[in-house]
Amino acid sequence: MPAFRAEHLTDLSAFARLFFRGVFARLRRGLLVLDNFQDLPETSALLTALAAGFDEIPDGIQVLAVSRGSLPAVFSRLRASQRIAFFGWEEIRLTVSETAAIATLGETPGRTTFSEALLAESMNRPAGLQALRSCSKRVRQTGRIRRTGDIENLETVFDYFAAQIFDAAPASQRDMLIRMSYLPNMTAALAQAITGDASAGPLLAALARRNLFTDRRLGEDTSYQFHALFRLFLQTRPDMIWVMRNTCG
Repeated sequence: MPAFRAEHLTDLSAFARLFFRGVFARLRRGLLVLDNFQDLPETSALLTALAAGFDEIPDGIQVLAVSRGSLPAVFSRLRASQRIAFFGWEEIRLTVSETAAIATLGETPGRTTFSEALLAESMNRPAGLQALRSCSKRVRQTGRIRRTGDIENLETVFDYFAAQIFDAAPASQRDMLIRMSYLPNMTAALAQAITGDASAGPLLAALARRNLFTDRRLGEDTSYQFHALFRLFLQTRPDMIWVMRNTCG
């Protein structure tokens, strides 16, 4: 494999081509997976280097980039030349029947029922499916999650929410999320009104764009809605007491 030297700092793309030629020569056939691609900023020089490196992909090898964001502009040429195939959320999300089948794995056929409303609240994600398997019988049938006691083991799914969104967010954003969780749905204007922060609308748009447990509903006024489990997570944060006291004066 080529060694990275000081002279490569002025031409990362050239080094990337050499590097990936070496990688692909050793793989011969296979699949290279790059996860959390959204963590690279649009202005990152690494994206430009990767785009150059992807030009070296030979027959028999595929590269899969997993991202919550849209395809960075630097890859537009590869997409235009059909070197890249893009699969969005609508193409990869589980259907209701697939979600139900996974949620009931290992259970006696016909003994477990889930309402379609509850299956929709699984967010079509493993953490949501795990929570479904711990739901009380009432919740499974009605699809209504009203209190933490409705789900016996929330720790895993709540840890997932914390890692994906909450813990890394600035305090101001955590405050906004908690306040907005008490609205069943909201427009950007309503979100700004309840939080007192003009960045509430852009925050909702970003969460929806990245498929982070937030649905966007188009209409005369675009509105947003948190998934039920995510709302429950936000409403049980330790920060909640402070936020409610601050809100109520």
